[in-house]
Amino acid sequence: MNGIVTGPNTGPVVYETIPSSSAPQNPLPFVTEDSIGLVGQVVIAGFSPVGVDVFNFPQRRVNNTYQAADTLTWRAGNHSFAFGADVRRTELNSDLPRNSRPLVTFFGAPRVIEGVFPDRSVRFVTPNDQGIAPFLSPLDMAALGAASGTSQTVAVSGNPSSINLRFYQLNFFGQDEWRIRNNLSLSAGLRYEYNTPPRELNRRIESTFNSPLLDQVPNLGRFIEGRTQIFDPDRNNFAPRVGIAYSPAPFGRNRATVIRAGYGLFYDQILGAVVSQSRSVYPNFLTVNFTGGFAGLYSGSPINIVSPAFPNGDTDAVFIQPGTLNTLRPGLTLNDLINQLNMAFDVRPGDTRSRFIPQAVDNFLSFTLASKRLEVPLAHHYNVAFEQQLSRDIAVSAAYVGTLGRHLLRFNTPNLGPNAFPVVEFFQLVPSPSINGTALPPGTRFSPESRVTGFGSGFSNLLGGRPVSGVGTVFRFETTASSRYDALQLQLRGRLRRSLQYQASYTSSKATDDVSDVFDLAGASALPQNSLTFAGERGPANFDVRHRFTYNFSYDLPDFRERGNVYRLLFGGLQLAGTGRLQTGQPFTVNTVYDVNLDGNNTDRLNTTQGVIVTGDRRQPLRLTTEAATNTFSLLAPVGEDGDIERNTFRAGSVVELDLAIVKNFNFTNSQRLIFRTDIFNFINRANFGVPVRLLEAPGFGRATETVTPGRRIQFALKYSF
Repeated sequence: MNGIVTGPNTGPVVYETIPSSSAPQNPLPFVTEDSIGLVGQVVIAGFSPVGVDVFNFPQRRVNNTYQAADTLTWRAGNHSFAFGADVRRTELNSDLPRNSRPLVTFFGAPRVIEGVFPDRSVRFVTPNDQGIAPFLSPLDMAALGAASGTSQTVAVSGNPSSINLRFYQLNFFGQDEWRIRNNLSLSAGLRYEYNTPPRELNRRIESTFNSPLLDQVPNLGRFIEGRTQIFDPDRNNFAPRVGIAYSPAPFGRNRATVIRAGYGLFYDQILGAVVSQSRSVYPNFLTVNFTGGFAGLYSGSPINIVSPAFPNGDTDAVFIQPGTLNTLRPGLTLNDLINQLNMAFDVRPGDTRSRFIPQAVDNFLSFTLASKRLEVPLAHHYNVAFEQQLSRDIAVSAAYVGTLGRHLLRFNTPNLGPNAFPVVEFFQLVPSPSINGTALPPGTRFSPESRVTGFGSGFSNLLGGRPVSGVGTVFRFETTASSRYDALQLQLRGRLRRSLQYQASYTSSKATDDVSDVFDLAGASALPQNSLTFAGERGPANFDVRHRFTYNFSYDLPDFRERGNVYRLLFGGLQLAGTGRLQTGQPFTVNTVYDVNLDGNNTDRLNTTQGVIVTGDRRQPLRLTTEAATNTFSLLAPVGEDGDIERNTFRAGSVVELDLAIVKNFNFTNSQRLIFRTDIFNFINRANFGVPVRLLEAPGFGRATETVTPGRRIQFALKYSF
């Protein structure tokens, strides 16, 4: 690979016809499905996916909630006691065949430098290797049919993808409102909440935790952790609340002063999606990922597409029942399938296949589980507020509001991601273009002693790999994230001569967290850059708004009784109203399409911001310098390392949204009138752009392509009041 430079094809294009399985006597038409079988979705890094979302569609949901609640209030002197209970039974019935259709992914492939014979040393390309790009692009890999992975979840016969979850929410509280004096009151209470762990009605999930088939994948027990339930119960959820209000009136009774302070502990509940995505559990289901195609099995083989449902067009090797999406073929047990896969992926005693990759077994099995110890997310809320009446019609307030989030839900891959990285060893141009190499498990590194064992025969003395061998990717939900919010809130409200009422508010705030959601958002991926260290994940929350100003007003025009009838008809009874919102833009992360740190997830960030220009233009917040645009690799970390730039470092353009309403009242009698209202939303017709294209290598990098608010809209309404 040393010195090979890829560029646009300027030569002739040669087409080859291959007989179709449906019409072998006729070489045309040849269709892709004849070679790789049906495909549900194709993902090329840096581009929108093609096909159906194999993880979320199709789906069916029927949710039922049964609730019994009551509150008892008891007044005794200057105390007002309240006691209550809220008990709910929730049923989540859903059918979601996750990854039942094959998913084909194309990501960039790292390039290597091989020593001259007889040295045969091997290493990744470094920044010191001038003129050699460290990766082949995902687009090049797709053009060559060199897939990073082809995954599908196989359902064992008799195991549907539908689940029926049941759990209870038990909530009890007691509270006392104590009016100590006329100007001093104290509120204190205690709440207890217990959400039972979800259970599957037919134990389709729980029964897998002690299945004898776990012996086929012994290291999977490291993640099951001896559990008997989906996750352990969390019963210590006591939530105290306290609040105080004091009105000292230092400026007299006509200028009221109120001081308020409060603290409360609030518990959330575990999302149903956590268990919903864990439905495809082994051994009822087996997620197979043929990473790199044959290159995931044998060194120096073509990096291609090998579908779990249709391995290389070999009908004898098909283990999916014909006529179904992903049901295991009748007569083939899961034990048989695992034995076949182990024979295909693992080295057996006496095996003389020198080109075989012993790490390949770490590529093909993947699972989704919740952590055994899943503590309930909680938040500490606290605030102090000062409110002062300046005159009869004007009041101001200032408040500090804070929140500390603990045990927040996050999604990670503790055994690294699903994407093996194919190491390209050589190109083959005859009889047809192909790319050959070796697909290595995530986390694999070359050591100084690593050598090429022979032409197309793989590598020796490799380091790293998955932390737990014998198991592929484990997608895990856990409650280990945290967050913090601090805000200064100022407000002015009042009225003027009874015709104008107004309110204006300003908030200066800062929200930081480790992750803002368990699903991908517009500004950042849900998965961390590195699931083993979580380095650089602490940063501005996706919903962080540093400055926000809002206002609203309502103005009644005079009735113009001294004017003529026509003038009163046109301008009398008019009312103007408006609202406005001005705020700073949303944070976002710049990612690369390459798996630079080789952890199997495409969540890598920049290593430096030198070469990235923050323009201040909301239409294009970021732009690359000429030097960076011609060599985007200069902004990335060396192959195998994490990027140093933290999450959510950049911001989208600001948001300004102003609305106006004009109301005309036609009064016929004291009890009858006709009201005509015109609402003009975003009346200045400002384009408020959202998060720009944030993939470094994308053609439109840094340019916003969508707006977060609609353009100007005008709405009319007519109302008769009597």
